Amino acid sequence: MFCTKCGKEVENNANVCPNCGCPIESQTQTPPAPPAVVPTATEPKQPKQGKKDFFLFRLIANAVGALSGVLSIIFGIVINNFPGGSYADLETYGGDAYTGMQNASAMAANNVLRLSYNLNHIVCYFMICFGLALLAFFVSKIFKTLAEKK
Repeated sequence: MFCTKCGKEVENNANVCPNCGCPIESQTQTPPAPPAVVPTATEPKQPKQGKKDFFLFRLIANAVGALSGVLSIIFGIVINNFPGGSYADLETYGGDAYTGMQNASAMAANNVLRLSYNLNHIVCYFMICFGLALLAFFVSKIFKTLAEKK
């Protein structure tokens, strides 16, 4: 038998531990469990099994993300090269009401054309900046995934 307090072996018929004086219960046959071993910094770190299983999947997903960044940059450049149209000329015919309506219509068309140019450039620059951000993010994730593999 073993003492439940100090862990020393005692005789089977003893009522108290001769080492610490703790009362002995009659059926204790096993020593107390040793303290758990805490890993130290010198022990090698075991690779995580779950991350290893998805290495190829993560690599492909990050490559697809980087490709979407490249495509976004290409689409931004293509959008910038779309033809927007041409400006309407303002004509003067002597000031009658018909000429005034034509000129108002031409000015509205020119305003819409300017708006389409501005919107075209906004979308173009957004697509390029978004593509660069995607590309940088996913390329860094690819390098991180490859570093974890080693």
